[in-house]
Order: sequence, then C-alpha cells, then structure tokens
Amino acid sequence: MQPTERAAEAPAQRASQADSEVRAGTLNIRWFPDGDADGPGEHTTDVDTLAVSIASLDVDVLAVQELLLHERGERALGRLRARLDSLTHGQWEVLLDGCPREEGRQHVGLLYNASKAELLGSMDVDALSGNERGGGCDGFMRPGLAGAFRFQTGVDAWFVSVHFDSGRDDRAFERRGRAFESLPALYDALRSVYDDHDIIVLGDMNTMGSDRGVSNEDELRGVEAMLDRAHYRRLWLEPGCTEISGGRASMLDHVVVSGDMSEVVPSMRARVGGPCGESRCRVSREDPWLAHISDHCPVTFAISAADED
Repeated sequence: MQPTERAAEAPAQRASQADSEVRAGTLNIRWFPDGDADGPGEHTTDVDTLAVSIASLDVDVLAVQELLLHERGERALGRLRARLDSLTHGQWEVLLDGCPREEGRQHVGLLYNASKAELLGSMDVDALSGNERGGGCDGFMRPGLAGAFRFQTGVDAWFVSVHFDSGRDDRAFERRGRAFESLPALYDALRSVYDDHDIIVLGDMNTMGSDRGVSNEDELRGVEAMLDRAHYRRLWLEPGCTEISGGRASMLDHVVVSGDMSEVVPSMRARVGGPCGESRCRVSREDPWLAHISDHCPVTFAISAADED
C-alpha cells in the first residue's frame, strides 16, 4: 500500500476511534529539511511524502526532532503544516524549543492538530539536554520541550519531546545518563506551569551504549532500572527497532510515561511504523524512506480517551 492510500484511510479510521482514544507519536526527521548536516543534497527531505506519511499515522500530537530553523527550514515547516491541513482537514501548529535559530543547530518540536488538541502551557526543560552545567542549549544540545494539551475527548497530559546526545563516547553516554536521571524532578517543574501529573516523554533517546564495553542492550537495562526507581515506565516497542544505519537496525527512540498515568494500561505497546515496521527490522538500504525522509521510523501509540485524573 502506498502512503497516499494509507492517508486516504485516516479519516475513516479516525471516525471509529474518536470516542475511544488519543493518538500520539514521535519521529526524528533527519536534519529536516536539508537531510544532511552539510546542507541540501541527495538526502533532502521530500516534504510532500513526509506530510502524507504523517497524515497516515492519524496522530493528534507528534514529537519531532532534528528540525533546522534557518530560512529553508522555516519555509519547509510551513509547507509541511499546510500540506497536513489539506490531507487531514485539520489545523496543524508547531511548538518549538527556545534555542537560538542559528545555522547548523537542530531543534525539537511538538507538531499538533489544533482542531483536536488545545495547547494549555509549555516550557523548555533544560535538564533534559543532559548538559554538564544545565544550560539546555549549550554546546548545540537540545532541551526537552514540554507541551500540556487537552484533547476533545477530555484527556489532558504533558507531552515532552526530547533528543538526547548521540554517540558512544564518554561525554555523550554521561549526558544521556544525566538526562534520564532528571526525570523525577520533571513532575514539579511541569506542575509550576500546568498542574497535571500525566507525563509522556518521547523522542530520540539514543540508547546506543558506550565504547567502554556498554552495549545498547546494557544501556537500556540501566535505563529501565532507573525509570522504575523514578516511577516511570517505557512502553514496549513492536517491532523492536526504530533506526536504520548501515543496513543494521537499532532501538533509539522511546516512549516513557509516568507510572501513575492510568490512561496508559500496563499492557500497552507502541507501534513502530514506516519501513522498520513493514519489514520487521530488515530494511533495505535502498528504501526511499531512508533516502528522502529519515534514518528513523515513526513510533505511535494510543491512550484512553477517558481522563482518569
């Protein structure tokens, strides 16, 4: 099935889901819209195909990472929102972190359909950058971006888009550790803006291990133990990969929810889409998605429409 066909099905699917769930997800859009750190080239983002793919996810809120907000990026983001409006008959807005909009800096965002989701409050969360001295934008790192939303269904919750440091060197590994360790304090920080204890942290957490003998599985086990102590939990991913590099699949993107969020049942799983889901993690290096959208795949999940607060 082509993306355009999937997008065409979305309104019909939504009609049956409207009274039962809120859908959300995350997607790292590789160096959007240039596709590369060095500027536009062979991997430049195909904005129209990206819009069709996002529409087919049928989400109300999508955490996004690796946005470039130079002039080209601003124009491409405007085209993406306009195309999504047309495809979904919605009203798409984007919330962006407050870091300087300078050349070469990646940003995190929350793309949301304002006809389904009302933004109640927002803030940058510097500690989620993992920076040594706490500045969320220092060293071209990214703070967490938190948005509190209320949906037509009655649910309200915080969604926090994150992009932790990438790399297997000591500094990147330690930055990720600090970012994860900051999660317990997130409750109080967010409640100062909008008082709701339902928190969903999602995005590219780069759980790739370190060169000091820590595998990506080892890092993830450590993260799981820390999350349990902090009263959060990570949703199981199906299938178990979210990123493709050099023809190999890995699991870098995650959805983490506050442990007392009753709208998310313990058995809930997040679904990995795009070529990762379609191929069950056996993606061809020649897949058009990898060439013109991203080396990451979208992750989506649904939460109960009944607000249990």
